[in-house]
Amino acid sequence: TMHKQPEISENDRKFIRHLADFVEAHISDCNLSTAMLAEEFCLSPRQFSRRVKEITSVDTTHYIRAARIMKARTLLTETELPISEIYFECGFESANYFARVFKQDVGVSPSEFRTKG
Repeated sequence: TMHKQPEISENDRKFIRHLADFVEAHISDCNLSTAMLAEEFCLSPRQFSRRVKEITSVDTTHYIRAARIMKARTLLTETELPISEIYFECGFESANYFARVFKQDVGVSPSEFRTKG
């Protein structure tokens, strides 16, 4: 039996919009975390994580990481910023960690991604 995704409620839509906006606004903060987000939403970290997973089907850590990688991809293709600045702008603490995560998620290194366009 195929099981259909339930329709997203207006409340869930608002929640996700707020989440996306907050993550975008704080993406360069390497301390951006579930706890920080939960506080913004006036929920316990556990309640917050459960809600994010329920709506997006990924945990908060993966949501933040995906947002960081997405921003990095944008900066790599649309700017001439050095990679050393991009990883910082995207909230990664080190160039090595950024390169490793980027390659895991995208399949190529940040510099290969940039040259392949």
